[in-house]
Amino acid sequence: MTAMLNLNDPLQDYPKTGGALAQAGAICLESQHHTPGVLLSVRGGGIAADDYQLHWTPSTARDSRMWQPNQA
Repeated sequence: MTAMLNLNDPLQDYPKTGGALAQAGAICLESQHHTPGVLLSVRGGGIAADDYQLHWTPSTARDSRMWQPNQA
């Protein structure tokens, strides 16, 4: 079974921090040529093993200027 994780969810409860983290996550994923909907397999680490489909709002040119992939 594939669960869905939406990186924009933290925006609901923590708009400033959540927005920054969602932007950083999008920049990191896109810097590795991933697109929204990519599958992430999680194994080990004391958490339930599962596959997650990641969703996020694609970054903009402005976001890319604000975050360098090695800083995000």
